[in-house]
Amino acid sequence: MSIKQIVNGIKGKTPSVVYSPDEEKIFAATRQIGKGVFWPAIIGLVALGMWTIGQASGVYNFEWAKLFGVYSLVAFAAAAAGALFGFLFGIPRSRDAAATAAALQVAGSRAARRAVLTANTNLERVSDWLTTLLLGATLVQIKPITEWVAGLGENITKPQNVTTVLVIYYLVLGFLGTYLLTRLYLTYALERMGRDEDEDEDEPTVESLSKMLADALGESDEAARDAALTAFGRQAMRAVVGNDAALNLLAARVAARRLKGTPIPTPAEQSKLQGDAAAALKKAMQDDTVKQQAQQVKAEFAGLTDADVEAALNAAPPAAVRPTIETMRQDFERALGSDDATREKALATFDQEKTRPEIARDPNLNLLVARVAARRLKGIPAPGAAQKEKLQSDAVTAVETAVTNAENKQRLQTDLRPEFDQFEEPHKSKIAAALS
Repeated sequence: MSIKQIVNGIKGKTPSVVYSPDEEKIFAATRQIGKGVFWPAIIGLVALGMWTIGQASGVYNFEWAKLFGVYSLVAFAAAAAGALFGFLFGIPRSRDAAATAAALQVAGSRAARRAVLTANTNLERVSDWLTTLLLGATLVQIKPITEWVAGLGENITKPQNVTTVLVIYYLVLGFLGTYLLTRLYLTYALERMGRDEDEDEDEPTVESLSKMLADALGESDEAARDAALTAFGRQAMRAVVGNDAALNLLAARVAARRLKGTPIPTPAEQSKLQGDAAAALKKAMQDDTVKQQAQQVKAEFAGLTDADVEAALNAAPPAAVRPTIETMRQDFERALGSDDATREKALATFDQEKTRPEIARDPNLNLLVARVAARRLKGIPAPGAAQKEKLQSDAVTAVETAVTNAENKQRLQTDLRPEFDQFEEPHKSKIAAALS
């Protein structure tokens, strides 16, 4: 964990998490269910508190606290029992293999996965059974039931009747709340666990998302940008999408342009677009290469209110790490036995670094440079005049530096001499002079 992560944790900052539209809907439904259970439970406790104070004949008689505690335990026990039954009735059940196979034949793998889980119908069966039973019992026992309800109303303040009311009240609340949340979360969670992203033909690849966002970036049509951002948002929970720095930079740029587009987004849409752009930009800048690309187009993100993003965009780019002599020697040794592309890359690196005295004067490194240049020249079927001249000239300069070491000079005079036989004049004579 970095120091910045620790500081952000102390400040209460948490890394932004991107939720899919389905999850946002679940969270909204959860809030509604929570309100529907929480406030009735609080009202019940307030009513219980008022009753216990009345039973204890005043607030200052602390007998009411004892009564309140005991009856609260009864209420919570009833809620826990209701929650257990709600969970059991809310667990989704699996369909049989025949239904899954039929869905696979009709609509493919995605439909098959959705066909695996279905709603638990046990509650429907119990509901039908209880409806029939209660209807029959009510018709037969209508008079005793009426008398019991009337007696409950007349003696509602008696402790045994309060217990009955509490048990019924909190049992129902616990059952309904847990049943609805179980249906909401567990079905979705099990369905997501059953998804196999690699086999899902309908899910876009990183390449297709990248093309869609890149096209939207150059489009003047805001509908295309909205469609691209929606597609990215739906797939952002997939690690291969959400952790791709280049893809997140594209998404951030599209969101930033959408903020300035026409029609102008509503305040709620502006807030979401700003949040999405900042979150994507934070992920993008975790990669140093992509961070430099973001800094080059930082004018596009003017107006984003996230302080961390602004600081990262305005930060000076990190200094390039220059290769050491040892690293370059290893690269040239690999290039000797590698392909022409590797040799070309190694020679290009040497051209960039030879302004450093320690590189230009190192005899062992220059010996490797001369040999790689000679092999690169030999590997070109029909080199141009300028290319041939540069390779031969670089090799001669490198040989002249390499022979300052006696061992290198001896090797060049003997077993390494044939590597330079292909050179033309005057470079061939220069090598002979250096070796004499």
